[in-house]
Amino acid sequence: MFSFVLNLLVLSLIFSLACGVAFLLRKTLLRGREGIMYPVWIAILIISILPLGINVPTPAAAAIEYTRTETGFNSESEVTEISTGALPDSTGTTDTSISVSETKTTGHFIYKLRRAMATHVGSINEISIALFALWLTGAAVGFVRALCKYTDSKKLMLANSSVCSDERILRILGELRQRMKIKRRVKLRIFDIESFMSPCICGFIFPTLYIESGCLSMSDKELECVLTHELTHMRRFDMITRLFCLFATSVHWFNPSAKKVRETVLEDCELSCDYNVVKMFGTDASGMYMGTILDFTERYSKHCKLVFKDGMSCGLFASEPSGAAFMKMRYANMKNYRGGKLMLVLASFFAAACIAVNIFALSCSSTVTLSTFGSAIKLSPAFDIMLRAYYDLDSNDYITPEMVDGIKSISVSVNREYDDRMLVEFTVNSDSRITRPLPQVSQTNYTENLMLAALWEHGENNPKTDKHGNAVYDLAHYRHFKAYYVLTDISTIEKNDTSDELGRCYVLDSKSSERELDDLHDMLGEVGLLDAWTITSTEFDVSSLGYFTNLESVEFIGLTPIGYEFPDSVKVTVLPSDGTVTPALSPVRHDVRTAN
Repeated sequence: MFSFVLNLLVLSLIFSLACGVAFLLRKTLLRGREGIMYPVWIAILIISILPLGINVPTPAAAAIEYTRTETGFNSESEVTEISTGALPDSTGTTDTSISVSETKTTGHFIYKLRRAMATHVGSINEISIALFALWLTGAAVGFVRALCKYTDSKKLMLANSSVCSDERILRILGELRQRMKIKRRVKLRIFDIESFMSPCICGFIFPTLYIESGCLSMSDKELECVLTHELTHMRRFDMITRLFCLFATSVHWFNPSAKKVRETVLEDCELSCDYNVVKMFGTDASGMYMGTILDFTERYSKHCKLVFKDGMSCGLFASEPSGAAFMKMRYANMKNYRGGKLMLVLASFFAAACIAVNIFALSCSSTVTLSTFGSAIKLSPAFDIMLRAYYDLDSNDYITPEMVDGIKSISVSVNREYDDRMLVEFTVNSDSRITRPLPQVSQTNYTENLMLAALWEHGENNPKTDKHGNAVYDLAHYRHFKAYYVLTDISTIEKNDTSDELGRCYVLDSKSSERELDDLHDMLGEVGLLDAWTITSTEFDVSSLGYFTNLESVEFIGLTPIGYEFPDSVKVTVLPSDGTVTPALSPVRHDVRTAN
């Protein structure tokens, strides 16, 4: 529901911008030639209700992110399994949401904004439902009300008219149909009451042409102009266009420009029909044609019922023209009429521009969902792992402000070193027994030089005795770990990559059972690798701590915090390493056979 309401608001904004440009064109470049805008309005109305956006995948939709170097993976690169929230190789100096410089320039504004988004996600959903119900009610009421008026007016016109049998008018109508190549059948009726209404076309499927008794005294030329105007409406299916205009503006009933657009479309429709009259009979006939319109205006100024004043008819005055101003506009359009392809070129260019804006805006809005608000709190990889481990969250769970506020103390310390990386562990609220998620994908050097190396040394340091009393290595953990993970070429995972130089990574077998996953947790937990992450520098980015409003104390052992200025209410302790850091582990020896 939220996505629908958001897309509707975006479409309404595009509708307003397009209409604003169209109104500006009418008042400037096309002043005196407003009838050219009719096809442009049709394009605007079509685009205003079509969601032409393209769903743009967010970065979180990618299964794996990596950085390629000439040798495969550099020391700073990481292979990330975003779907589980586990980042086994994430560096402590990388924040995916808020950089250090951003923190310095914006202060706490971004933190507060993101917290507010995450806090009110439930309210946003409820508001979306209420707005949808309000919009649907307004659109349905407006559209149905207009259709009811149309039905009542059609009945009124039918009851106050009779079939026209005048041979002269029927002959002229037949000649015009042949000249205009109109094959549709046209019913001709004449109003019984004088000055009941101006000539008009009524009917979406089976059109009926209504004229009034004053037409009987017109000259053939005048009658031809009046009938050509009405037949132009029928040939272009303007009745269906007006119905569509009513529908589109009903969809945007809450938009202040909708009513003005409806009136303007009806006016430009009449002006464009005047163009066709001038095109058929020449500019010399424009004076006579305009005189005929003025005679109608004078005759109907006091008596015309204007039963279609809401825009559901196609007639000389059915759109309720605004007096002398509209008459001047009609005369100016006839006088300034120019043939050619200007109308088609302008409509095509404007429609193309509107489509481009529509696609761009809706594509951008497609990335904004309720999940965007629910996951507004963006932590650096290290702190994201920490909270998900502490609260036992999976990839579908949001980190809420309440969870962040529940953290009062944090201790981060260097535990072990290997190659150019350091293994860091944390303690939250004085509870060091935290189980982090299992990594689904891990970098080759991370797995072999840390996980497998730790499991191997654990087996070497815990020998068993065979039946002859000889000590043998207990490498069951090592063997099981390798059985559950597969050493895989990363190019087989990243579908869009064609390179052969990406190196390899360890991928957890997707068919692993819950029991096997529990075994893996036990294996890594036994060697102390489940409550830690790795970094490449002692400078540790702590900018994400800006979300932790209830934090009372934080301790760093062997690390230097950067990227955040702690408030006075937080006790910060920075200590050097206590000297108990475990030395680097030995690389795994794959050629060694394990004895049982």
